[in-house]
Amino acid sequence: IAACARIDATVRLALVYERDKLPAKIRRAIEQSGTLVNCMRPFDNQLGQYAELFARRLGIKLTAREADVLVARHSGDLAGIANALDKAVITRRDDNKIELGELAAPGVARIPELFEIAESLVQRGVGETLALFDRAMQIGRDPIEVLALELIPQIRRMLLAASLLTGKKETTGLASALGVAPNSPLAARAAEGARRFGLRRLEQIHRRACELDASFKNGTTKRREQAIAALILELAGPEIGARTAEPG
Repeated sequence: IAACARIDATVRLALVYERDKLPAKIRRAIEQSGTLVNCMRPFDNQLGQYAELFARRLGIKLTAREADVLVARHSGDLAGIANALDKAVITRRDDNKIELGELAAPGVARIPELFEIAESLVQRGVGETLALFDRAMQIGRDPIEVLALELIPQIRRMLLAASLLTGKKETTGLASALGVAPNSPLAARAAEGARRFGLRRLEQIHRRACELDASFKNGTTKRREQAIAALILELAGPEIGARTAEPG
């Protein structure tokens, strides 16, 4: 907010992305001296197009395979994709092509943003969700916080959507039931997750997630990271199996 308030009249356009709703203080600070455009997180099928656009801006050719490598490495981090291309330009060949190895070069894994783990339950595969959770644990996030703040609310939204959409194709009324704006991505993700996982599975997973949360707080489950990973695997698995985690 303080940085936005220092924007002077030379800045005519400010882009704020990866937020469903911009905080009022930031909006007011930016609008004092410029124009605000609030961009939602890009869809997964658009990430490769962004990579190709960034490459074209640099005057280099990017194949579909190279774009896939960039997306797999950086997920929805558009700044990371652009930065990787900027680095690769330094070693590009005379034919304006870049080496695939440059795009997949090892480095520090990107830190997951808040709520990104929850979003990945619907938008990405189980492998990506587990990878994001693992990175979050590496940087010191509390497993209890991830479960209570991200996973349980997302599962609950999908469960509510599944209950409302049983036997229906329209999502009318879902946003109102969730308490969000009609065009909020939260409602769209909840409906997508409801159709993907189904009412029965979401009911069981929600119950087990709440039981897991209680066992974390009363100290009966010690291996918290493994328990949450098992919960994610069970949600994405083909069948509802045994209990997610036993006490201890």
